[in-house]
Amino acid sequence: MSYFNLVFNSAFQILLFTLIPLVWWLLISKREAGFFSWIGIKKPAITDKSKYLIVFIGILGFMPLAFFLISIFLQNSSDLATAQFAGLGISFLPAAFIYGFLQTGLPEEILFRGFLTKRFISRYGFLKGNNIQAVIFGAVHGILFFAIYSWYWVIIIIAYSTIIGWLMGYMNEKLSSGSIISSWLAHGMVNTLMAFITMMGVIG
Repeated sequence: MSYFNLVFNSAFQILLFTLIPLVWWLLISKREAGFFSWIGIKKPAITDKSKYLIVFIGILGFMPLAFFLISIFLQNSSDLATAQFAGLGISFLPAAFIYGFLQTGLPEEILFRGFLTKRFISRYGFLKGNNIQAVIFGAVHGILFFAIYSWYWVIIIIAYSTIIGWLMGYMNEKLSSGSIISSWLAHGMVNTLMAFITMMGVIG
């Protein structure tokens, strides 16, 4: 594994996933707020610490389940993005952090929770808006598996990812004053953990 390629791919993915929100902001929402605040890259103000901790820890516990289902029951983890870390060992732990927080966590949170969630909520209200972004998030994470797994497993992956997307939207918008830092931390931590488990040969 090349660190240069990993960093380059991370930077490219962040720029790619930020491009649509940035263009939208420049054309439509520039006068509302600065771009970073508008997208939710700001310090979270926790409104209910107890509920926040329950949701945050719940996400950390629930997110890895699909990874373990695919790896253990379907035994086809070579199709997962974390397969690139298989058997590399603990010396590649920094690469796992780059992958988890920068290559996957940050760009996805910018696009889904920073852009789509806020736009849908602004237009339709929290419940409907968060539902829409969660379904899109779930569909995007499941549709790529249609060519690999049986349809019912794909439906399970989509439903599972939809629940995760909804919880992260709820945590950001209802408990973190609209900041996407919370969901980015949770997303990055879980993706890093899954990469670490794969590199240590536990699964993969």
